[in-house]
Amino acid sequence: MSEYSDSPREPQVRLTNQRSCSPNLPPVPDHGLAAQQEETTAVDHHEETSNPRKRKLNQSCVAESLLALDEICISDHLPSQPLLEKVVDYFCVTFHHWVPCLHKDRLQKSVRRGVRDPALDLVLHALIAANLRHMDPNVLFLDQDQIQRQTRVSRYIVENFAMKTVSLESLQALIMIVFDYVSKYYERTDCGC
Repeated sequence: MSEYSDSPREPQVRLTNQRSCSPNLPPVPDHGLAAQQEETTAVDHHEETSNPRKRKLNQSCVAESLLALDEICISDHLPSQPLLEKVVDYFCVTFHHWVPCLHKDRLQKSVRRGVRDPALDLVLHALIAANLRHMDPNVLFLDQDQIQRQTRVSRYIVENFAMKTVSLESLQALIMIVFDYVSKYYERTDCGC
């Protein structure tokens, strides 16, 4: 008997009730990784004792979040149409001259028409993550908790989807996120540069 079989084995998919890395992600199918995770944990424990300063990456959490990304529709996590229009208008007036990686008129027209494209949705999530915290909550009709939650969700989506799909829009979205991180750094340090 040869070592290769003529009939391919079907993978067994089991849904588990393990907690997910993100509260918004659905349960992840278990593709027989439980035994591998136990072995990895034993190896990680051995490495922890050998070099305590080495930063560890939780492989199982990363694997769960990457598998679950295929099941998310990112447009479902966008806010309402009027709020999107306010965020885009705010970006075009206040931030566009600092980060001119987007065409203002094309962006505003696309959002006002309600065009739904996954690439544009990724850019909109980046705009929300970078601009929503700077806007007046009374204009948005949101409280601070809702603003922080939407910002976290949008940033998570951009950081994970932009690295998964390579396109011009994903690069634009990542530029917006990097700009937001840099501006937060300067706000914390009060550099005055």
